[in-house]
Amino acid sequence: MIAALVSLQAQTQRFDQFTFAPPAGYSLAEQRSEVMAYAKIDAQKRFYCQILVYRSQPTTGTPEGDFQKEWKEAVEVSFRPKAKPAASAFAFPNAAQSYFGLSATTDSNGKPALTSLWVVRFPARYVGVVFNGPSEEAVAACSGDAVKLAGSIQMSGAA
Repeated sequence: MIAALVSLQAQTQRFDQFTFAPPAGYSLAEQRSEVMAYAKIDAQKRFYCQILVYRSQPTTGTPEGDFQKEWKEAVEVSFRPKAKPAASAFAFPNAAQSYFGLSATTDSNGKPALTSLWVVRFPARYVGVVFNGPSEEAVAACSGDAVKLAGSIQMSGAA
């Protein structure tokens, strides 16, 4: 995967029905129809950070419902969380009714990780942004990058 990373310039990316700004220092690691995955590897400190941006979904009607649906579809399937977190309100300037949650998880190699989900809510749709890191050090170093990315999301005029 490391050899396949494609460097990004600090520019706005378009995906699905929205745009966003990938954080500096991250590379596009994978793109599929439902997700764009960005990675940052710190070889000196020996950790990685991963941010996944998921295709927007129609709202369930409530912030809590959107969070629970995205947690189940984006986090439970891939990261094997040890617990389902309570959703906490997290306001972005462009998406005031957004929600956040964090849980200890297990990565694809069976090693402990920490995974968080931001559900960035707009009037009719929401976007899931997942941050994954192998340690508290990685979370401390990189989770702000995920917040910046989530806060940069702008929904286009399409509903």
